[in-house]
Amino acid sequence: MMRAGLGLAMLLLAACNEQPAATAPRAEAALTAAQVPPGAQRVSGAEYRRLVFGNSLERRMASGAEMLIFVDSNGRQNLRIRGVDGRDGRDQGTLSLNGDQVCSRWSRIDAGRQSCFAYFLFEGALVAVDLTGELQPTRFELRPGNPGGL
Repeated sequence: MMRAGLGLAMLLLAACNEQPAATAPRAEAALTAAQVPPGAQRVSGAEYRRLVFGNSLERRMASGAEMLIFVDSNGRQNLRIRGVDGRDGRDQGTLSLNGDQVCSRWSRIDAGRQSCFAYFLFEGALVAVDLTGELQPTRFELRPGNPGGL
């Protein structure tokens, strides 16, 4: 069952005709082959900082909707989800590194509750795996700088 606090993200994604599927809870030690693409390489916290801080993560959904997250050099992050109808949903938050875990906290999404992820490099993109197992892995393309002006 998905966390009820993911309301904003779920509403935004539903408006974009996209919804992450829920899975059974999993601990980090139990990351399975179904979650991690074959050949993917785990990204360390230091490598994540080097790749992402000061840059953007982009996800284009099958419906044509777009998610863009800009992470500044201090770990502040800004999110925009643009639906196919051109409407935007936005949030801001912070990102922190706890060893090799990347932990995110948004102002509105999930009522500010922290969520932590393992990241993997796969075919030039980053794949985020939710360490609680509540969301399916999400693939993001790296974009240099802040192309969305977030």
